[in-house]
Amino acid sequence: MHLPAGWDSYGAPAVKREAADRTLQLLINVLDEWSALPDLLATSDGGVLLEWFTPDQELRIDVSANGVPTMFYRGSGGTWEGDLDEGSPDVRELIFRITGS
Repeated sequence: MHLPAGWDSYGAPAVKREAADRTLQLLINVLDEWSALPDLLATSDGGVLLEWFTPDQELRIDVSANGVPTMFYRGSGGTWEGDLDEGSPDVRELIFRITGS
């Protein structure tokens, strides 16, 4: 993902290498050939946001500019928010709940 500094017309920094690398690593770890792809957005602080959603459910993974991922889930399994680590809900399962793939 390459966007120049100021890509949002408000002076946002370009996506940082750490964020892009961690995002790619996350996608490789949680997606398979049948998985639904997320919406992929640059954030105004140099990070990357991944989103899967329906009207009733959403999963957001925000990878900060320094490559630290946090997650938010809202849906049939309740709501969860926090660092994406070993104590997090299973991302693959949440993607499947939301997208059916």
